[in-house]
Amino acid sequence: MFPNRAPKHGALLSVFLGGMLNKNILQKSDEELISITRTEIMELFRCKTWNPRILKIHRHTNAIAQYTRFHKQVYAMVHNLQRTHPHCILAGSFINGISIADRVKQAFDISELVS
Repeated sequence: MFPNRAPKHGALLSVFLGGMLNKNILQKSDEELISITRTEIMELFRCKTWNPRILKIHRHTNAIAQYTRFHKQVYAMVHNLQRTHPHCILAGSFINGISIADRVKQAFDISELVS
C-alpha cells in the first residue's frame, strides 16, 4: 500500500498501549513496554521471535478523546449551540469520532456549511 515504508521482507507496525482503563502503563520503563509489546505481537502473529530493527517509544497522555458517560449530553449541547448560533461552528474529535475518516468527513461537512 505504501511502498518503501518498510524493508522488502519486513513490516512497519504501530502499537498503542494504555488508554482510559490502563493509564498507569505510561509509568512503566521502556524495557517493560518493549516486553509487553513483544509478548502481544508474538501472540497476535503467532511468531516465535520478534526482533525489530527500529523501535521508538512515544508517550502521550490524553492523546485520544475519550467518550465518557456524559458524552451524549456534551454532543446535545454542541448540537444545540450550533443550531441556535448557525455561524458558530465547532469541530473536533470530541463531537463525532476520532478516526481520520471522521475528521475528513467533518471537514467536508463544515466546508458545505461555509460555502
